Amino acid sequence: MKVKRQKKMSKKAVKNSGSELKDFTVELAKKAGKILMDDFGKAHKAQEKGRFGYVTDTDLKAEKLILGEIKKKYPEHDYLSEEAGGNPRHSRLRWIIDPLDGTNNHFFGFPAFAVSIALEKDHQIQLGVIYLPYCDWMFVAERGKGASLNDKPIKVSDVEMGRLPFLCDTRLKWAKKKRLGDLDRLIDHTLNIRMFGSTTQNLCFLASGSAGVFIERATKPWDIAAGCLIIEEAGGLVTDFEGRPWSVYMKNLVASNSKVHKIVLDLLRNGT
Repeated sequence: MKVKRQKKMSKKAVKNSGSELKDFTVELAKKAGKILMDDFGKAHKAQEKGRFGYVTDTDLKAEKLILGEIKKKYPEHDYLSEEAGGNPRHSRLRWIIDPLDGTNNHFFGFPAFAVSIALEKDHQIQLGVIYLPYCDWMFVAERGKGASLNDKPIKVSDVEMGRLPFLCDTRLKWAKKKRLGDLDRLIDHTLNIRMFGSTTQNLCFLASGSAGVFIERATKPWDIAAGCLIIEEAGGLVTDFEGRPWSVYMKNLVASNSKVHKIVLDLLRNGT
């Protein structure tokens, strides 16, 4: 009986295997983005979610696709997704997913929404991918390897406080007094305010230099996991309102180009 000899893996193949997770995640985000675009501008089913939002059939279709592909390729991995929740298998690797960030925007026909997928290893985000399908913008970051937009490196701005827009959470009805207080303390120190209704998109705009600061209260892991890594790898800084290093479990977020971070924290200090 002849025994087939295993071929040795070439150096090129070994190198490529290191990018397998990134390539898989980018393609997965594109597939989910196609679902979002196919449904955009069409009537679709929605259920109220909490007091001020919806979950739609588009959310669920995109999530089903993402989770199905992950389970098939990496069945041993954990995941945490906005609609489906989690599957604690006690793996060292966990996918953190928002299949449609900006559901209200998508539902009402406003073109500001995204797919966000992050991979966490030992409680630290290692890979972040955010896809804005309406613009066909793919943001990617790998820990220690920088951040990119459509394969071109990106960097945060190098501009002083007041020279670039300030991005803010749109959910002013939740803890209204605190959120309006944040705006009151910061507005005179910024060029202007932008509210897009998509946390992941805001984080990407900051990472690519289009804004100087972003703040948000009551954050969720799937909203920030990929975007915080992208900002960090683009040279920015992310903390909570007290200046502590970011984690996906933090309850409030300050992201900046790092140059203005201390100023922002000082301004916010009385409002935490």
